[in-house]
Amino acid sequence: MNLSPFIYDRNWFIKQILDKDPDEGVYEINFMAKAKQMYKWPTVEDRIWVDHNDGLCVINTLKWSGKSQRLFKMSSEEKEKVSDLFKSRIA
Repeated sequence: MNLSPFIYDRNWFIKQILDKDPDEGVYEINFMAKAKQMYKWPTVEDRIWVDHNDGLCVINTLKWSGKSQRLFKMSSEEKEKVSDLFKSRIA
């Protein structure tokens, strides 16, 4: 699963890259929803095409969490890295 944080609507969100169009420089992505300090797949897919330049990095630490195994958790170090990258892009 290829997960990356992307900038969208002046915030960053975890997204799964579903497809890419190298000619147009865009990715088709599916948003994850935030659930407190974790992330989950929404009940209805939220797909859009976004510019590849809106991607911040690749996530390596998103792991299953919780009893139901439907939630994902990112390491605090990686979350801080993503936040710093986001702040440097928005500034």
